[in-house]
Amino acid sequence: MHPLIIEVGSTIRELDPWRPWTVGSSQYADIQLQSPAIQDIHVILRWSGDCWTVEDRGTRTGTAMNGYMLMANMAAIITGPTRLSLAPGTGAGAEFKVMDPPAPDPQTSADPAAGYGFVPDPAAAPAADTAQPQPDQTYGIVAPTHHDDNNTNDDASSRIHSADIPVASAEPTVAAISINRATAGLDGTPSGPGQIRREAGSEGSPSASGVDPSAPVVEAQQRSWVNRMDNTEIMPASPSPEDERSGMRLSPAFRPAVPGESIIVGRDASADVLIDGLLVSRQHARLTRTGDGATITDLGSTNGTWVDGQRITSTVPLHVGSQVVIGGVPFRQTSVGLCELIRAEGNMSIVVRDLTFSVLDRINPKMKRTLVDDVSLEIPDRSLIAVIGPSGAGKSTFLNCLLGEINPDRGRIEYHGLDMSQFGPVLSSQIGMVPQEDVLHRDLTAEQVLEATAALRLPEDVDKQQRQSRISAVIESLGLTEHARTPVRQLSGGQRKRVSTAMELLTGPRYLFLDEPTSGLDPDMDFEVMDLLRRMAHGEVGGREGSTVVVITHSTANLDLADKVLVLAPGGSVAYFGDPDGMMPYFERSQNLGPQVREVYKGLKEDPASAAAAFRTEVFHVTHERLAAQTPAGPQKQVTRRGMFQLGVLLRRQIQLMRTDLPSVMVTTFVAPALLALLVLVVPGDHGLTYPQSSESEINQPQIVLIVILLAAVAIGLFPACRTFLDEKQIFLREARTGLGVWPYVGAKTLVTIVTSLIQSAILVFTVLLLIPHDSMASWGPMWLELWLVTFLLIMTSWLLGFLVSALVGRSDVAMNTASLLVVVQLIFCGGLFAMEGVSDTASKVVPTRWAYAAMAQSADINQIVRTAAVALPQEEANAEAQEAHDEAVTAAQDAGLPAPEAPEIPEVDTSSAVLDSMWEQGTLQWWGSTGITAGFGVAFLLLSVLSIRRVKKRKH
Repeated sequence: MHPLIIEVGSTIRELDPWRPWTVGSSQYADIQLQSPAIQDIHVILRWSGDCWTVEDRGTRTGTAMNGYMLMANMAAIITGPTRLSLAPGTGAGAEFKVMDPPAPDPQTSADPAAGYGFVPDPAAAPAADTAQPQPDQTYGIVAPTHHDDNNTNDDASSRIHSADIPVASAEPTVAAISINRATAGLDGTPSGPGQIRREAGSEGSPSASGVDPSAPVVEAQQRSWVNRMDNTEIMPASPSPEDERSGMRLSPAFRPAVPGESIIVGRDASADVLIDGLLVSRQHARLTRTGDGATITDLGSTNGTWVDGQRITSTVPLHVGSQVVIGGVPFRQTSVGLCELIRAEGNMSIVVRDLTFSVLDRINPKMKRTLVDDVSLEIPDRSLIAVIGPSGAGKSTFLNCLLGEINPDRGRIEYHGLDMSQFGPVLSSQIGMVPQEDVLHRDLTAEQVLEATAALRLPEDVDKQQRQSRISAVIESLGLTEHARTPVRQLSGGQRKRVSTAMELLTGPRYLFLDEPTSGLDPDMDFEVMDLLRRMAHGEVGGREGSTVVVITHSTANLDLADKVLVLAPGGSVAYFGDPDGMMPYFERSQNLGPQVREVYKGLKEDPASAAAAFRTEVFHVTHERLAAQTPAGPQKQVTRRGMFQLGVLLRRQIQLMRTDLPSVMVTTFVAPALLALLVLVVPGDHGLTYPQSSESEINQPQIVLIVILLAAVAIGLFPACRTFLDEKQIFLREARTGLGVWPYVGAKTLVTIVTSLIQSAILVFTVLLLIPHDSMASWGPMWLELWLVTFLLIMTSWLLGFLVSALVGRSDVAMNTASLLVVVQLIFCGGLFAMEGVSDTASKVVPTRWAYAAMAQSADINQIVRTAAVALPQEEANAEAQEAHDEAVTAAQDAGLPAPEAPEIPEVDTSSAVLDSMWEQGTLQWWGSTGITAGFGVAFLLLSVLSIRRVKKRKH
């Protein structure tokens, strides 16, 4: 084994032959070359046992070796000093040089039994420094020899050397073509996906000198490869008919070399099998070889390991045919090992069969109304599909079926062979959904929105620098660079739509759905958005692998930008599915509708059944068995990332939101409590929270002062919270689709409120105590401390009650009205306005303010103050007056020589004005009990809020 010496810029690097080396623009690439034209993993350099090879990873922009283009996913032997150019002819490529490598063993290279074929002597090619493109010259390109698809022999002679060279479709030799011919169409007008290069040598395909650049090709997009050959062996595997039908190919199988041993699968450079994916953890799973197959164990990955649609939490066995998904990358267990399911160009991405969905009719509940009616279609990979139709055609319902938001009555939806009913939670990480409304925080900048989204959706072990690199790439690809630090509310409608789309592109989804993205946009912006979606589908923007993009739109002005148009008739049946250019001719020919789209819509509304029947007659000539709706194989557990990590991300975002609205935060946190505290100045009386000195004092002043504190605390907490979830409901639901948990969301809101409530309660209590007289000590400690704690808990409990209201109701006006009603209820049943007796006393026990006011009253010793003001002082004054009158009578009797009069009877004082409550009796245990019950109400409201939000999250539309 020999190392490979390369020169990248002015840096010389030595590559260890023990593992393959990746070159590309990704932060995960071993050798990073930053350029918008270079794919994340563009080429792989690999020691193949007797020589070094270079392999293009099926890129759109291609790779040139000494001036000659390499074919997609085929390996070329490096035989001498070599210049490798990535994305040549684009004006935005890069290159590096390979120094003099060890010469390959001619016997091994030429021996077909070794697993390779060899084309004419590479010495015939020009040297690296003098190479000139020659259209018809071949150059040192090799590919694996053809293997029998049915051969599952475990003998070492059947193993192949390369981890990711396709076996089933490769031919013994592959030719090269010159850069000039291969890059035709890249000068500002990129050709469609898969139209740059064709694999040569297969039956029916042109030779190197006759490549048709406009012909479609099959271009594999493999994302996994063996990193360590010393403990991992690779075996050929054959695809099933279902794979071929769904447009999937099997990679060579991999497994531990020795039974009983294990290999690590992940994206870390130390992993035995590397997977290139943003949703793959560094150490994702462990694969162990057993006597009759294998077992797999998840290693605490962020996005989980899934086997047959179920997320695994322990070691599970793999059987032949088991479907495994690792970080969004699908695999299948075969008799010889685990194979990646590779999507291939030119095949179907989404297959819909017999899709039907109905609901109960609102007018006649005994009848059902069909919203999606027997929809069957096949959506090509990497294509833009426009879904149109008149109102009531079921477009949104059809979209929700595709997203797995609702379960159909009948039919099946497959994404590259994975049934949505079984693999819905797995597919959610590969599906992006851009809603009609721009569901994002408009007070944040575009960059801040994407930073929070990336932190929530990407694995936790993706560091800040890597996330920022991905964000920058997406921002640049969508043309948002100059608007990255602009608040979203200041962006135009089209720019906001780009930000909303960028949120979905961060994870590189294979499937992207958009609901009315051009709604409300002017014609120019309409075209801009549709053109952007077309380029995203074809891999020109957002990710060079491209995506399947399905867009619902009412605008028909730019349908020519779509690859296919789906027209739904009222009732949800298919009226047309095909090329945009053929839509109007079809309706004119088959149903005499047109020539305007509005006339087609009118005809569809008048007779939708005929339109659906006509299209079925036009398209389907082969009947097929109806498919019943597939029942999910097990509980559909949502992918939820670790709560503490999400909590940290949401806390940072909440602080950012507060910073953007700092004046409002300052008013609600500092100014409002101080202003409310000033209300105690209008309360009559002069003794505040101390014992009165005369019976003329206002007996109810202490109670009213506490009511002011209580009412201010309830208002501070309740009113701002009653719209909190309502204002962010759609944002939460969008993030929940990609794994956001309810507890982190509620926890972040609650923790921030705890901090602000501590400040608000301190300002409120200390301002009140500065304005009125009060005793220094209370039940068990300083009065300021006891009142502060109770007021803080009451603000928090009121906030949690308001948050519960926002989770239960559906409209802001209803929430505000409910909050106002709750404030009145809290005030009436607090116990400070009038005595709680009988039914009112029982009812008051379920109101938080009853207990909070009791704790405040205990701190201020209200019972004793009332007794003093209403009983003790009047009685003392009555006694003094009676004694004074008696003394005067005794003196007068003595002066007159009369016997002294008897002592007068002391009159009883009227105590009707003394409102006493047993819950107000001062005592340490009683105070902590009342305070604890107040906090208990807050905990109950918190739990109910979580349950309510979970119900909203799980509700099927």
